Amino acid sequence: MIMRGVNLSGMQKMSPYLDDKTAADYTRVRADWGFNAIRFIMTWSAVEPTQGHYDAQYLAAVRERLGWANAAGLSVIVEMHEDIYGEGFGFDGAPPWTCDAANYAAFSPKDPWFLNATDPNVIACVDGFMNGSDLQNQFTAMWTHVATELADQPAVIGFDVLNEPNWGSYPIFAVEKDKLAPLYDQVVVAVRAVAPHWVAFLEPCREHIVCSMSPIRSRTRCALACGSASCASPPRSRTRADICSASRTKSRTSSSRCIACTRSYSATIG
Repeated sequence: MIMRGVNLSGMQKMSPYLDDKTAADYTRVRADWGFNAIRFIMTWSAVEPTQGHYDAQYLAAVRERLGWANAAGLSVIVEMHEDIYGEGFGFDGAPPWTCDAANYAAFSPKDPWFLNATDPNVIACVDGFMNGSDLQNQFTAMWTHVATELADQPAVIGFDVLNEPNWGSYPIFAVEKDKLAPLYDQVVVAVRAVAPHWVAFLEPCREHIVCSMSPIRSRTRCALACGSASCASPPRSRTRADICSASRTKSRTSSSRCIACTRSYSATIG
């Protein structure tokens, strides 16, 4: 199966976490636009706004929309989104209770938005999650609850554990092996215990995606990942698949980059 689809949708990153799309819009995605899949955006904040308490009303609304997708003939990947850690920094993802409020208070926003990943307060929260077994256990429990609630939805074929995870202060060339892989193992095992038919979509770190797949629009973003502002921008005429293929002989991160290419180029859901 080759999936061609869209994100539904960016409006779901922030409260009230549900966009204004209707069943008719889902039908149009398939019938008029010719797509056969959607990446359904969710956030940890939407599911578990208060520690240990899941929002049943929100999940019921998600189930309704998955029913619309099934009726429209769309396959669905449910995805847990995050940008700049979470809502405490004015972005999306983790709920505020997952990090010390002092980090939020000390945060000073930067422009362009992605530079906020370098803020020491954001890094502190990312480190707390990446190094904290308690938080990871709560994240896993949240995902398990989502899977339990949605496992019987025929449109859902898989789940994307975490959108473009950041690496905090950990070395970027080691974080995927040392930090992300154990987290993914934990979440995937838990989710598949209740939804064994779901395919796991596992993303590399954010700047591996940026540096390898764009065409790069900002040398600054590339430098964040590669450690140098001299990273060359790929020609705009090259496809993402070409960029991925060419990188295999040039970088220790080629495996992660090709995973990213598969996600965004072949599946066309990113």
